[in-house]
Amino acid sequence: MDDLGFGFVVRMQEKLVFEELEKLPVSHEEKSRGVTQHVRISLGRRALVDRGWRVVRLVPPGRSEPILLLTNLKPHDLGAWEICEIYRQRWSIELFFRWLKCTLPCRHWLAESQQGVTVQVYCSLIAALLLSARSGKLPTKRQMEAIRYRMLGWIDDEELSAVLGPAKKQN
Repeated sequence: MDDLGFGFVVRMQEKLVFEELEKLPVSHEEKSRGVTQHVRISLGRRALVDRGWRVVRLVPPGRSEPILLLTNLKPHDLGAWEICEIYRQRWSIELFFRWLKCTLPCRHWLAESQQGVTVQVYCSLIAALLLSARSGKLPTKRQMEAIRYRMLGWIDDEELSAVLGPAKKQN
């Protein structure tokens, strides 16, 4: 991923073997949040290549075992605490993609080109956002199916309204 120009943040085992090249500063605020170490490293026993990777060691409050995070993101782009936040937010991102895969009609693509698939995904996301704004919560798979059925003419407006349920009250 590094060779392709992608940034990453991954959790590593505590037994990670690396050569410390440079200690990076850890602010007082980062220390109070549990960051105990921030170093630029070279990986492996025979650390031959300096790729500019960093290790951030975090001991979250209330926990005894440390979390070791490896990243190739540059220190001037993101500090140690931002790296920890990226790792913490990963579950929200995973849940979003799980929801996306469950609610989007991806079993049958209407188009075969990249542009056509992109349009289909955008249309589904727009419909999901409109439903979310209408009801105040994420749409279900059944609601997304009902919209497709209405577009195909298989159900009428009353049946669609019954599936979508009442709109949230406006203030």
